[in-house]
Amino acid sequence: MQNEIGSNFDLDPAIPLGNCDSELNITMFGLNGTDSVFLSTGRGAENLVLDTISERNSNIRKVALIPPFTCNTVIDPFIRHGYKIISYPIESTLNVNVEKFREILAETDAQVVLVHRYFGFNTLSDFEKIIDEFSPKGVIFIEDKTQSFYSSFDSLPVDYIIGSLRKWAALPDGGVAVCKTGIFMNKPVDYDRKLERLKLEASHAKYEYLRKKTGKKEHFIDLFSKAEQQLDSEDSYFKISPASEAIQQNLDLSILKKKRRDNYRFLYEELKGYDKLQILTPQLTEVVVPLYFVILSKERDELQKHLRIHDIYAPVIWPKAEECPEICNEAQRIYESVLCLPVDQRYGENDMERILNVIRKM
Repeated sequence: MQNEIGSNFDLDPAIPLGNCDSELNITMFGLNGTDSVFLSTGRGAENLVLDTISERNSNIRKVALIPPFTCNTVIDPFIRHGYKIISYPIESTLNVNVEKFREILAETDAQVVLVHRYFGFNTLSDFEKIIDEFSPKGVIFIEDKTQSFYSSFDSLPVDYIIGSLRKWAALPDGGVAVCKTGIFMNKPVDYDRKLERLKLEASHAKYEYLRKKTGKKEHFIDLFSKAEQQLDSEDSYFKISPASEAIQQNLDLSILKKKRRDNYRFLYEELKGYDKLQILTPQLTEVVVPLYFVILSKERDELQKHLRIHDIYAPVIWPKAEECPEICNEAQRIYESVLCLPVDQRYGENDMERILNVIRKM
């Protein structure tokens, strides 16, 4: 077996991906609402929600407050829908100061607010106070749950929930949109067959390369690249593919949660006193399932290259988008130095020990 850590998920071609006995349900994520839809991507879910907001609010004031540290796929749908986007401040720990948030929301007169809790941790403590205060004034709240799907802290009483499922496992695609009241109109009825095919081919080829030492690495890398190009070319939203639905339904969530928590805890204990980097995310609590183990390093690019030489692929989550609005100094520092170490369910303690050893040799 090859010895890579990180990057795209592989998938055993022998796993059957036939029709599911039942449909996916948002309750498996601890979510509830009057309507929900599983889509191809998180950005598709966001576009559906923004379309719904426009349909329900013909005189919507198109000013949106968004996180300063976020992905371009969060920003793009707002721009496509003609919004002026303004960022709110975060602290150096990724947490939101409720009082500062209240000030900027009042000053900007934004009518749509999108928030997300980072990397599985509750970085929006006491945010219910903001929602309780501004919802009666017509402010619409959206939470992107992508990074906290499997954490069990209480959901916020937002108007809409969106998220991407494919960040957590070997799903070809997958996103979700939930509304607190009413129903979604114009739900997609087709799925992106080309995207499903390319992603399955890529993840199967990676499995054969890693597990059976057959094929070439360049082959599955090229397939994954073509799949991302296909995803980026989508000009509409699609429903989730049958393959992704089957994979999601058959995930062993108890293993997913336990392995991520164990791996994160191991790295945290070993690196908490290491003075060459800073751990951005805190010690685990019982309700957290982490997406990554997140660090800051003044030598981020060199460290990433050093890890890659040893077949450890630590992504930068996220590169700063060209369309990013003016942001706080804390967010800018994170963009410049953040690096995410893989702790997902593919790995165990030996893999975490290997990551540590490579870092310490830097």
